Amino acid sequence: PWGFPEQINLTGVSSNQSNQDFKGIKIGDVVSTWANPANFGAPEASGLVLRVKDQVLKAGEKLVVEFTADQLAAMSGAQFQALSVTAVGGFGSTQATALSSSQLAALSQAQMAVLSAAAVSALSGEQLATLSAEQISAMGAGQVGGFSASQIGGLASTQVAALSATALAAFKATQIAGLTNEQMATLTTTQVKGLSLANLSTGQLGAITETQISAMVTTQLRSLTATQITSLSDAQVASLSAAQIAKLTATAITGFESHDISGFSA
Repeated sequence: PWGFPEQINLTGVSSNQSNQDFKGIKIGDVVSTWANPANFGAPEASGLVLRVKDQVLKAGEKLVVEFTADQLAAMSGAQFQALSVTAVGGFGSTQATALSSSQLAALSQAQMAVLSAAAVSALSGEQLATLSAEQISAMGAGQVGGFSASQIGGLASTQVAALSATALAAFKATQIAGLTNEQMATLTTTQVKGLSLANLSTGQLGAITETQISAMVTTQLRSLTATQITSLSDAQVASLSAAQIAKLTATAITGFESHDISGFSA
């Protein structure tokens, strides 16, 4: 009914077939921009324009076709929320950087959980700031692993506190270096238990609360250096139990100063 070829049939193909054109019709008015393609004067005309890369096909070969839409930025937050997890999971860095604050804020936890690491790592600080604690909590280790140190440093303390312990435990040394002192102080004891203490600076370690220190486990305690031990405040030293002190390496213990001894708990 559209007045142009809607399909094409090729039989007995044994060589390249160039310029075999046909047109497809959008099914479902997902962006409220329906227009009769027969009235399009040019690709830039009003309506949804789908673009796909030219590819050479081989008989029996599995083909993956990625479609992009010129009107992605025009979709409302409600329309984004209606996208399937499969569609959101297909977003790459290009689509991610084009998302507006309202579009990001509308994504559900299920949608956030499938965003690719490439898409997450492409988000700007301004975009990340729009994400709620609930959205951040939906991110897995693979996604958070794409954060740069600057992205991590720009997160609000409430966002950092929402990271799962598994995601935080997967932080690389460069990512841990991005944590600010304020962020360190807001970590839950569960998060602290999974953190690599060996990669903390003395400033970051000094920001940890007594409650967080008392939650440290054997593997963490054995990774502490003498320099890190020396940087602890009297209150932090006092929060170490005898059982925890017993887990420290002989080298780390040399970091205690004479006045620290009086702060040991029985």
